[in-house]
Amino acid sequence: MIMIPMIISIMDIRSRYIDNPYTELYSSSCDNKKVSCGSDNNECEMFICECDRKAAECFGRTPWLPENA
Repeated sequence: MIMIPMIISIMDIRSRYIDNPYTELYSSSCDNKKVSCGSDNNECEMFICECDRKAAECFGRTPWLPENA
């Protein structure tokens, strides 16, 4: 009986975040604060990964301002 809520929770997470049209999983790695997109990504995955990579680099260069939180 204890496992039933856990299974429902995992299934809920999957349906909300993985099995939806707004989530695309892709291959990437981070080494020495440098993000790289995996060569095994298809065209769509590579496009999204590159966009996310460039955004992460931009966020990393920007100073944190608590008043913007």
